[in-house]
Amino acid sequence: MFNHTNGDRVNVLNTAIVITDGQSNVNQAQTIPEAEELQKFAEVFVVGVTDEIYYPELVVGCLDFSVSG
Repeated sequence: MFNHTNGDRVNVLNTAIVITDGQSNVNQAQTIPEAEELQKFAEVFVVGVTDEIYYPELVVGCLDFSVSG
């Protein structure tokens, strides 16, 4: 995702915006490890949608967590 072929620039902070209901349905066993790996090289913002968010999975992508709405 964040590589030169896709337009990544070494002098610019990587930012990822994830919009989710917090309930993985594909490759569930890899969801949390991949979110933790993403945090190693990108600032991650997670937006939870719906009123049935699964918070444990949602917050793993965040360093700072807050709820609004």
